[in-house]
Formats: sequence, structure tokens, C-alpha cells
Amino acid sequence: MIGACTVALLAALAAPPGPSAREPWIRRLRPDVMTLELGVFAGAWLPPARHELLDWTVAPLVGYPRLSPASPDFGVRALFLPDSFIGIEATGSASASRTADGQPALLYRGGLHALLQLPLFAIAPYVLFGYGFAGEQGVTLGRDIDATFNFGGGVKIYAHKLIALQLDVRDTVIRDLVWTQHLQVNVGVTFTLFRGGARPTDRDRDGVPDPGPRVSFPDACPDTPGLVEFNGCPPPDPPAQLPIRYNTDGS
Repeated sequence: MIGACTVALLAALAAPPGPSAREPWIRRLRPDVMTLELGVFAGAWLPPARHELLDWTVAPLVGYPRLSPASPDFGVRALFLPDSFIGIEATGSASASRTADGQPALLYRGGLHALLQLPLFAIAPYVLFGYGFAGEQGVTLGRDIDATFNFGGGVKIYAHKLIALQLDVRDTVIRDLVWTQHLQVNVGVTFTLFRGGARPTDRDRDGVPDPGPRVSFPDACPDTPGLVEFNGCPPPDPPAQLPIRYNTDGS
């Protein structure tokens, strides 16, 4: 799935802009309001040596077996942005790991997060925080699930109005007998399923939007740079001064 998404992303990058796309892509493709995004990602789950993911009823029998220092992690995420700078994200992933004695262990996690991003350009950094859960199921460790606090940050690169590349680093904090931190490093592709706020264009780039259905004060001269106080038109020429005539008697 990640391979197919990467091909779609590269195709979007290679596609030439339409004839009306005069605004630079880094501004034209910036995040919008009322947007719904769905993404897939892959990365690495990096548990600590003392990971707290084990059934404590079997711990006296097996000791405290360590997990692999890194294991592949695959997941999905959904993001709703009521405004371009704030959103609500739900995420879930699973990772196939092993204990030190070679036994398989399935790690999984999920969470609900508040996401704050800087929507000025098509390259949009963000931070997130929220709550969730992390769990484990395996032969040696038994079965366990714990509440978590999650935080992290990353960047989205919008290569197309419907496709973005996403990279982030997240920290999953588990409080059981002790505090432990599980890092996740991910790269993925995000698809925009719904974009509710069509951004008005500005062909002459003077800061006054072109005429459109959602524009209250449109540019009266959309192809000529102007000033806001003149509705996007250039200022009028000053009136010509009339010559001063003097009477021959000196008055």
C-alpha cells in the first residue's frame, strides 16, 4: 500500500500546473479549512529496555524479557481540520516485535490527539498531543494494555491539493509501575477526502481576492495590481493642474 501511495505522490509532483495556477505551489497548496484527511504510514517502534508491556501475573515466571530495540510499525490516521491551523486526529498502528528469547510479540497502539499546524505554506509543520492506549500480546509476555499520554511533531508537504507526504516523530508515555517512553518514527502519505473551503484566487497578487462566490469585496481590477482602498485597482492619476494666468497689469 505504501508503494502505491508513493507512486501516486510522485505522479502528483510530476504533473504540470494548470493554466490558471499562477500562484506559487507553496502558497496555492497550503492547508485549508473544513478538511478531512485519511493517511497510511510506516515506520519504526522503538521501545525502551523496561517497556512495561507485559502481564504482571506471569512476570515472576519469566522475569522481565526485553523487546527488540526496533520493530516495523504500520498504521492509519484520520484528521479533521475545522480550521486550517487546528484539528482532531485519530490514529492506530501495529508492530510485529520479538522478545529477547525469540518469541513473537504483537505491539499495538491508538490515540486521539489535538493537532496544531502552521498553515502558511504547502510545507506545514505541526505539533500534537493527546491520550490513547498501548498494548501487547505474546507468548512470553502474556497480554497487557495500558493508558498512554502521547505527544510529538512533524511536517506535512502538500505535493497536490489531494495528496501530502507526512513525516513525524511521536512519543508514547506509559505509566504502569514506572514511567516509560516509546518512540515512533513514521513516514506516510495523506489523502484529502474533503476540502470544504475553496480558497479565492488572486491573479495579480495584490492581496485583494479575485471575484468569486465567497468573496465579499472582490478585486475590481483582477489582472492589474492595485491597492485595497481602491478595490484592487491602481490609484487614479492626480488631476492636471491648470496653468496660472496673470493679467498684464500685474494683478
